[in-house]
Amino acid sequence: MRFINFHKPKTTNPVESITNAAQLQWLDFSRNEKLVLGQLETILHSRHRADLLNGMHPPFYEQTDAYEMVILRTIDERFQIIEPRTRSTAFLIFENTVITIHDEDDTTLTGLFEKWNDRKSKQPADLLSLFHAIIDEIVNAFLRLREPLNNQISEWQRKLLDPNDPFNDWNIIMLAKSSLRSLNTNMELQKEVLLNWKENTRYQFSSTHIVKFNDI
Repeated sequence: MRFINFHKPKTTNPVESITNAAQLQWLDFSRNEKLVLGQLETILHSRHRADLLNGMHPPFYEQTDAYEMVILRTIDERFQIIEPRTRSTAFLIFENTVITIHDEDDTTLTGLFEKWNDRKSKQPADLLSLFHAIIDEIVNAFLRLREPLNNQISEWQRKLLDPNDPFNDWNIIMLAKSSLRSLNTNMELQKEVLLNWKENTRYQFSSTHIVKFNDI
């Protein structure tokens, strides 16, 4: 587990104050940590416990009396650019706390955590700004796929049209097309989940929040 209390850097046990935290905090868990279900067990709805540990879970949103749960997909760095795949990151959103739960080797959020942890970068001012910044980091990982994918597709097209190039690996092209179709479907589901959350969340949007989440 790693955590940041944005107002009290020396906080030692943020789990104790999840439901009634006075200061804004971010707790980040990997799925193999027993603490995830151990100390959160009394807070979580029973059907959500398995959801948190499921790296294959599709995009999802649900609200309970105690928290809001959002599941999004992140780029799976274990696969090549031409075969993009995703895995889930779960969010539990409380009054002043955001909890993220993901695979142990998923480094999507590592840079953001380190940037805030050194206290030299601008910190989020409120819960929705924190949630937005984390989602923005996930989105940026997807956007970074565009240039290398476009370059690879252009290179394949060049080779296929070049009579002097023996390239005819249709299998790799079909695999890439299939992966991209799946990625596109995932992005549509992701968008629907975020819109559903935005329309139904209990937390109040400022005009600045509205602009930021519309950009997402």
